[in-house]
Amino acid sequence: MLSYSKRGQVNTMELLMVMVVIGIIIAIGIYFYYTAFIKEAGEKGRELSLQEQEVLLGVIGKLPEVQCSTDTRTENCIDTSKLVNARDVIKNNMGYYSVMFGFKTVRVELVYPSKNNIECDENKYPDCGIFNIYENKPKTEGDKFVISALISLYYPHDKTYKVGNLVLEAYR
Repeated sequence: MLSYSKRGQVNTMELLMVMVVIGIIIAIGIYFYYTAFIKEAGEKGRELSLQEQEVLLGVIGKLPEVQCSTDTRTENCIDTSKLVNARDVIKNNMGYYSVMFGFKTVRVELVYPSKNNIECDENKYPDCGIFNIYENKPKTEGDKFVISALISLYYPHDKTYKVGNLVLEAYR
């Protein structure tokens, strides 16, 4: 009877060892699967975030606070006289715009005919080249990425068009 008992214990130990090995193999498989899944989900998230920023870039040019009036000959332009006051309008309604933009910085830079690095305000306009529209940085700046698009800038005081760059900096 003793030999049956020892054989049963050995068989039980073998079964437990096989179950532990199978459990370890399953755990390793689950780990690698979820690691790959999380990496892929992060890449999709970044791709969607980039698409969202591109759409937002197009929306900014259509805001009535900066868009050219209907009596100008082109619809796809930004009125620089409105840009000068847009920062104050946006600051006064920060709750509305922070929902729309979130943690971002939006500015317009004059590119052509001559680049000018003077920040615009009511006193320096039109002899300036950087229009800061919106700025809401997080307390701790992490990753940021910059996206930009060329735009047409309309100067109503002399009825001319110049080339500008609409820059959107997004923080994560």
